[in-house]
Amino acid sequence: QRPSYFDTWDTLWREYDKWLNNTGISPLAACLNHVLHFSEISKLIVGVDSLQNLTEIVNAVHQTVPSLPETLISNDLGLINPSFWP
Repeated sequence: QRPSYFDTWDTLWREYDKWLNNTGISPLAACLNHVLHFSEISKLIVGVDSLQNLTEIVNAVHQTVPSLPETLISNDLGLINPSFWP
């Protein structure tokens, strides 16, 4: 479930959900691996609230995830910059 703020990008979200379904990867694995794909990023800080949560994060980082399709790349600051989110 996504907050209504993100409804503006509904077409993009449907494409993203379709890509996740077709590749069989979790949103967690997709997001973490996308961020770690950038050579400028050497570390990542994540919050953990349980041992199960930590295990999911560690497993997600070690998954092989295909590159995002061009159709999922956005430069819209309203979407990609959390400081704009309500």
